[in-house]
Amino acid sequence: MNFIDEKGRLYSAIFECKKTKGVNGEKSLSGTIYTNDQLLHGIGRGWRIVFEGETYCLTYLNPIDEGTRIVVEFDAVHEFFFDMQKSVVHRLLNGSNTAERYLQHIFKGSGYEYRLEVNIPAFKKENFGLKNRLTLFKDFVSSTGVEFSINGRVVRILDKVGTNLSTIVKKGFNLNELHIEKDTGSFITYMKGYGAFKDPENPSQGRLEVEYLSPLSKIYGKLEGDPVVDERYTQVEHLLSRIKKEVDSSYGVSVDIDMEDLTKAGYNYDQPHEGDYIMAINKDLGFEQKVRILSYTTSYDTEGQIIDHDISCGSLNLMDQTRISDASWKNQIENSIEQAKSIANFALISADGKAITYYGLSIPTGNKFHKGDIWYKEIGEEKVLYIWNGTEWWPLVDKSVLEETKRLAEQAKLAGEDSKRTGEEIKRKSLEMNQEFQRYETDLIALKKENILREQQFNSITYEILKDKEEIQRHKNEINSTFNELYTQLDQTFTQFSAQDMKTETLVQQTQVNIEQLKTTTGQLEENYISLMKTKADLEEQVSLVKRSSEEMTTQFGTFKQTMVGQLETISELQQDASTIKKTISQLKTDSSGTKAQISQLEQTQNQFKQTILDQITGYHSEQQQLANRIALMVQKGEVIARLNIEAGKTLIQNKKIFLDADTVYFSGKAFIPMATIKDLLVGSAEIRDLAVTTGKIANASIDTAKIKDLAVSNAKLGNISADKITFGELNGAKARITNIDAANISNGFLDNQRIRSNSITADKLAVNAIQVGFNNYSQNLKISPYNLSFYNTNRLSGRITSEGMEFWYGTREIGRIGENAKIGNENIRGVTMNLESTGDYIAWSYRKTKNDDAFTSMLMLDPRGKFTGKAGILMDVDVYLSRVKPNYTNAREFLRFGTIQYSNSYYSSLLNDSGKSGVMFGGAWLYLLHDNKVIPVEDIRKVVYALKGLGRVSIPTSIARDGTVNQWKTITL
Repeated sequence: MNFIDEKGRLYSAIFECKKTKGVNGEKSLSGTIYTNDQLLHGIGRGWRIVFEGETYCLTYLNPIDEGTRIVVEFDAVHEFFFDMQKSVVHRLLNGSNTAERYLQHIFKGSGYEYRLEVNIPAFKKENFGLKNRLTLFKDFVSSTGVEFSINGRVVRILDKVGTNLSTIVKKGFNLNELHIEKDTGSFITYMKGYGAFKDPENPSQGRLEVEYLSPLSKIYGKLEGDPVVDERYTQVEHLLSRIKKEVDSSYGVSVDIDMEDLTKAGYNYDQPHEGDYIMAINKDLGFEQKVRILSYTTSYDTEGQIIDHDISCGSLNLMDQTRISDASWKNQIENSIEQAKSIANFALISADGKAITYYGLSIPTGNKFHKGDIWYKEIGEEKVLYIWNGTEWWPLVDKSVLEETKRLAEQAKLAGEDSKRTGEEIKRKSLEMNQEFQRYETDLIALKKENILREQQFNSITYEILKDKEEIQRHKNEINSTFNELYTQLDQTFTQFSAQDMKTETLVQQTQVNIEQLKTTTGQLEENYISLMKTKADLEEQVSLVKRSSEEMTTQFGTFKQTMVGQLETISELQQDASTIKKTISQLKTDSSGTKAQISQLEQTQNQFKQTILDQITGYHSEQQQLANRIALMVQKGEVIARLNIEAGKTLIQNKKIFLDADTVYFSGKAFIPMATIKDLLVGSAEIRDLAVTTGKIANASIDTAKIKDLAVSNAKLGNISADKITFGELNGAKARITNIDAANISNGFLDNQRIRSNSITADKLAVNAIQVGFNNYSQNLKISPYNLSFYNTNRLSGRITSEGMEFWYGTREIGRIGENAKIGNENIRGVTMNLESTGDYIAWSYRKTKNDDAFTSMLMLDPRGKFTGKAGILMDVDVYLSRVKPNYTNAREFLRFGTIQYSNSYYSSLLNDSGKSGVMFGGAWLYLLHDNKVIPVEDIRKVVYALKGLGRVSIPTSIARDGTVNQWKTITL
């Protein structure tokens, strides 16, 4: 496993994880990271994981401090789910559309590809869009009932994922645990369905109604479920299929399996995946059914090795279980000979050229099949072979079953050889026991002889031991008793050895089972021992670390305690210093306040004297300042300021009002008053410069002798002005309006044309070219001449209107023209043309996409030399709608036209001949041919071609009699 950060840098680490895959396309990881400090402390948003060639996006992180180390728990999902959830479709799709159209709507621009491998009729949706792509895709899957799988950046969409495997999961072999959940409460055997109304405007006329009664009702009775009410159903077969599926799937079994991976032990079998069908057997629970894997979780250790598999399954529903209750693996193996015979017959029939091959999901339809005809039924991702035996389609054992049979036979052969070796070993041990028994028997004979000799000796010395007769008799009895017991024991031992020989065959049969159990037990004990030793080592290491950490913490605590004592003493000293500083600052503040109070009253230095008085109640503030070159007085209240500044040569008085209370005020020298209102002014002799009287009235005023220079009168009435008094200067017509002027009195100068107003001016009153010259003088962008009107961009010619139309120029380079024109050779054929000169490059029709766009976008362009686009010709960048197209050939029989053809409840874009009976239809991924109003999928042609491809020399019947025999053959090479 590799980790990739948000900048694309790669990291490696030791980890353990679980990978989960499901029939709904689920691919996820969860696990724990143990090493690489840079990874453990830096992992976060935007990180991805590469595992087994697939990329996953992190969705959850949980760093954990375990005391001696940091570990990180994580969850991640396949990048398809993350990327699709973070991308939104900003378009809406409405109405009835094909599955291809919906998938294009979802996947366009997503960076992922899809492969639709199932036929789905068109269906209707409204407002399909404006959501993230993952939500829309889940909506599509739930609406169509399909399943999907993800490989890299390709999404396969199928009716069902997975295959029908021959893998067996059995207790005592590779099954650790099996949990079963049965849903009996929702089981039903009958349901009704209500579809669309016959007349939506008049519901009283009824609606589409169907019903379905399961064959299981004969056993369990009529158990009715809630009806399906959906006005979208208009066809009986579609609604019937829906309620049939609801009834048949109402009772199901959920199975959880903990399976051992025996491939590590050398067993060769197909490893199951999500969607596959496997056989689960637990005879203790009485469970032996074919179940489908819904999700599949594989656990990996830190070395990347598989530990085990946790599988969640859903078994066949009760209806399916009833249909296949008579089938078993034993029947398949027993019938394999007969099926092989059928295969041989099929091969002969196919060699004769009489067999017909069919492909598809559903059973072939027709009234006439030939014995030996072939049907390849597609089940998920596999194909199963069926053959017509004269009355029905008979399934043949597929390749996986034959391989499983072969594997079981090999295992049985190996088990027989092991049993044979075990039997020989037991036989050898039995011979050794027989030899041992013969030695015991020889010893017994010798003992009997020794007893006889002792008896003879006893008789010979009887007279010597008469006194001890009772004791001798007792010893004799003991010897006889010992002899009998020993003989009995030897006889029992011989019987046991005989019985053990009789059990040899039973031991041989049990040997293989014991060996397998010992293998499993030994492996588990070895794993447990290794795990315990590892755990022991880890615990010892942890104890050592804890002990060492405890000692270090004790030492550190002592040092810390001493440091704290020192710091407390330092803090006490700092507090005392701070208290002293605080008192000093307080004293300084007091001294500063007193000084400030004194300064605020009076301030005198060597260079200046300043006095300030402030009244806190009234808000008045006065200030007197005296310097060597200036005396300033100021009184202020709020924003109102009165100021008097006296300098050498200048005095400034500033206030809102200034009152002069005196009998006489004299202004010596030259006084300047910028603006004043004077009442009852008497001026004896004055010189007035730049006098402006705006709205004033001078009544009964008499100016005997006045010198007025630059007088401006804005609004005044002057009567009886003598013209002979105006001796020089210019009278501006824009400022004066004079009526009844005799033109004879205008001797020189000119009249501004802006001020000439007349209802009509006769041509004899105008100079030659007067309008042309005046217009050209007026505008720099438009120039007029007797022959054309020219347009300029600055000083560059850009266009010209002539009697022939509108010309377009770029300076001295002519680009083209638009105007009225005629056909050469027939002047009566007239029209409007757009002409591109040899010095022009292209003609385009363009539009502005939005109001704020800086440039126009070309819709249609003529680029004869390819200077603009790089491709010479006519280029279009918008949708084009054409109705009829006729080839530029005089003998062409019919027009070609574009249209739509309805096929299988969908409409396809088509290129047709004018009659509409033949043409080509275009689907999302498939192509169709229309021949005499009949649709032929190109996919069917492709299947036939690929089925025949590479067969070599093949004989094809060219003439067939009514009885089915072939009259004539033709041999071709494929």
